[in-house]
Amino acid sequence: MKSSTVPLLSAALTLAAAHIASSQVAPEPPAAEGRAATMTRAWQEDIRFVGDELPRRHPDLFHTITEQQWTDAVESLIERIPELDDARLYMELIRLVALAGDSHTSVGRPPASIALNQLPVVPAWFDDGIYIVAATAEHTELLGARILAVGTTPIDDAMHRLAGFVAHENDSTLRNAAPQYLRIINALHSAGLCDSDDMASIRAQLADGTTKTVTLTPHPSDAPWKSLPELDPGKTPISLTRRNAHYWFRDIPEHHAIYLAYNQCAEAPDLPMEKFVDALDRAINKLNPDKLIIDLRNNGGGNSAILRPLILYLADHPALNDPDRLFVLIGRRTFSSAQMNALELDQQTNATLVGEPTGGKPNHFGEVRSFTLPNSGILIQHSTKFWKRIDGDPPSTMPDIAVAVLASDYFAGIDRALDITLERPVPGR
Repeated sequence: MKSSTVPLLSAALTLAAAHIASSQVAPEPPAAEGRAATMTRAWQEDIRFVGDELPRRHPDLFHTITEQQWTDAVESLIERIPELDDARLYMELIRLVALAGDSHTSVGRPPASIALNQLPVVPAWFDDGIYIVAATAEHTELLGARILAVGTTPIDDAMHRLAGFVAHENDSTLRNAAPQYLRIINALHSAGLCDSDDMASIRAQLADGTTKTVTLTPHPSDAPWKSLPELDPGKTPISLTRRNAHYWFRDIPEHHAIYLAYNQCAEAPDLPMEKFVDALDRAINKLNPDKLIIDLRNNGGGNSAILRPLILYLADHPALNDPDRLFVLIGRRTFSSAQMNALELDQQTNATLVGEPTGGKPNHFGEVRSFTLPNSGILIQHSTKFWKRIDGDPPSTMPDIAVAVLASDYFAGIDRALDITLERPVPGR
């Protein structure tokens, strides 16, 4: 996603009006008033542009909301423009576009003229609560803390309010994306969870069990960070290694298994997928593994066709194409083309799916294009096509074996889904 370099506001205009009663020319308003008028007009044009263009460009913008609801939301935001600064208007634009209920239709990064204030902590949403997994050095006591409230609002209610900023079609995408808005103070302010864009308070249960309320302010850009889990290299789960590599595999000899990570739906520059499958075939013939485990949990999509050689290979491999030997790990970050690959593996092989429901939806909008707002230069990404993959309308590709994602496992360096798969007995082996 590209950041726009177009400034939000051009130079302020000076307005003058004739004073009819005295036939005298009124004095020029202060420069601040001129800037405010120009800002209001620029945002009005941008919001109205979104209101007109998104329904025209999207294949079915009104699949979850009515045209009248969309029009009302656009007009309501336009009316509020004079009350809001640029950062708040940017957040409200995100909330407006999220009404589409399409996780491929969203707002791009803010231009350089809009600065968002972020809390000095990074939260993550686990099945057992929302926990802080990283913090600046000044706030390391909050590492591992469970967030109980934002201001006086219980965390469940706070996340419900923040859900309005997340373009999503299912709970998995919401759980993956909503925590990023929990750390943007401007979003908290827009959601009524704090009183300004400059600070917010949270109540948290610390790792030692004590409860504390802390007021947090934006962190400096050069602030040092510390994150959890802190693990010895030999104890780091295999799934947390080499996450930037497109795809790779290695054997796990103690479990007679091969683990294959597919992190990007894109061809690796130095290793085309067909050659990768050839290398995998040689390893399988040499090692004769009991299991092949394909991990799609860290794959946000790309080109679904890239994995086709592997899917065809597995479908034609009778020894491994068995629900007790072939496994696919899926989760909330399995999105877009990666979700399509998970569905293809489910339909075209005998693989067992393990983990969480996917972030991507089987029948979904996609084929993303974009347009730029005329004044702010903000990018609006939008779907241009609807993919109908299966009968019905399930929210996610569902696992055959559901595995909860727990903070206690994460902090201890335990990959529960992978462990369950590795420890699962193979009949006759």
